[in-house]
Amino acid sequence: VYVCSQHVHRSLGRGRPGTWQTISPDLSKADPGRIAESKLTNLQYATIYHFAESPVKPGVLWAGTDDGNLQMSPDAGVTWINITAKFYDNAGKLKKNHPQGAVLPYDRWVTRVEPSNHDVDVCYVTYSGYRTHSEDTSFIYVTRDGGKTWEDLSGGMGNPVRDIEEDPDNPNVLYLATDYGVYVTLDQGKNWMKLSSNEPDVIMMDMDIQARERDLAVASYGRGFWIVDIQPFKEFDKDLFEKDAYLFEPQRAVKWAMIERRGQSYGEFASTPNPPVEASFYFWLKNKVDKVKVVVKDLEGNELQSITGGKDPGLHKVTWSMRQPQPQDEDGGFRGRGRMVDAGTYLVCLMVGDEEVASQKVSVIDDPILNRY
Repeated sequence: VYVCSQHVHRSLGRGRPGTWQTISPDLSKADPGRIAESKLTNLQYATIYHFAESPVKPGVLWAGTDDGNLQMSPDAGVTWINITAKFYDNAGKLKKNHPQGAVLPYDRWVTRVEPSNHDVDVCYVTYSGYRTHSEDTSFIYVTRDGGKTWEDLSGGMGNPVRDIEEDPDNPNVLYLATDYGVYVTLDQGKNWMKLSSNEPDVIMMDMDIQARERDLAVASYGRGFWIVDIQPFKEFDKDLFEKDAYLFEPQRAVKWAMIERRGQSYGEFASTPNPPVEASFYFWLKNKVDKVKVVVKDLEGNELQSITGGKDPGLHKVTWSMRQPQPQDEDGGFRGRGRMVDAGTYLVCLMVGDEEVASQKVSVIDDPILNRY
């Protein structure tokens, strides 16, 4: 367990008393003027704002402070390297022999350090100048050599940045929480675009990715939080955009056992309804087409449902109810909706016009909680 102040503290005993040790010096600039100012306001300075350990190699530690220092330890805290000090002297002047590549800021607030899920030498760092310099500027950097040199990934954006997350399956894809919503890049920061067309332009404070389910959880400043399905992004690469049509690998679908329960308190009454029980399929179109369908079949080729999809260029989503076709009565009418399909594997086909252009298999499973009883 790690806890940070201006130092990094570590417990190898799950935080139990007597197991804590301090494994770093003061990693901040420790400016007496800033420290005195923090005692008079609600803004803290000279503290470690964000800390992270490499998921690739335990013991590779990164720390960013609210007064602009970026520090890195390659050996679990035995030694610390002040990355910022490689660029600036103690007075904040840029050194003539500073590292080549992008120049990191001196005294901006380090809002996030994000070691890569794929490469121990890669780490993303974001800064914000809004709190100290009233800047609407994006500071986004990446190192690919353990902090020796840096690249600017801002792509000309002008949004203060709060968080950055790397896709757990596709290192080309990055998600960015800013003061004006969430952005995504599919090409390592060369181009950024809004993640959703209907998300409000509000301050997004924090993000986290549930890697197994490929869900991006986004928390805003006072406007609640969102959970976004990022399943298709793991397959995005430059070759995909050259394809006329593409059907993404579906996420496994769960037949959740839904139980309606009336709340007995205000908190329960105010809860949000659960999403419908359905499977989601994503496809890509390079150009506008006349007709698109996604057809779900069993492995014997029997059609279960045909779903009309969007026809414009870009990414599209359709949903399958995971139900059998409606049964017919003796007079040729219908008797309500069909029952849920059995757990198993099904075939998903993308039809453009009358031609099948792609297919994938989707796994349907029962609610895991049903196996506990």
